Amino acid sequence: MGDVAGGRIAQDWQTLEALTIKLAAKIVDYSQKRKLKFSKMLVIPKGGYFLGLLLPEMLDFNNDQLIHTCVQTYVPGAGDAQTGSLILGPMPSEADIKGQDILIVDEVWDTGMTLDFVVRYLKDRGSKSITIAVLHYKPGKSRVKNKKPDIY
Repeated sequence: MGDVAGGRIAQDWQTLEALTIKLAAKIVDYSQKRKLKFSKMLVIPKGGYFLGLLLPEMLDFNNDQLIHTCVQTYVPGAGDAQTGSLILGPMPSEADIKGQDILIVDEVWDTGMTLDFVVRYLKDRGSKSITIAVLHYKPGKSRVKNKKPDIY
């Protein structure tokens, strides 16, 4: 790991790959215990793209099972500063979501605002089940009460 601008810490590719392999094993264990077969993987950019590259191969997702959403809470150019509102880009359609068992992947649950919004968005459009998997969970920074990722 090394320092980058703004005091944030970056992880090298080997560390990210090792963490992703561990996360994949946790996802398999979680789904087997619950007899759950995910039909879609939803990737949250930008941090989730690394996971969206490796996890589909590790978990046998086909390309047509991958969807992404564009939700942002960080202010561009402001380091770790977050806004009180969300910046939205293209979102998955109801046809992509309705009746689906969705695995959401992202690199971090920080404030939880992004993932909480995405879960509500998916529920409002009829998803069957939603599971959140992240590499890092920061419970001390979460602004979402009584919620946390399912797998971390």
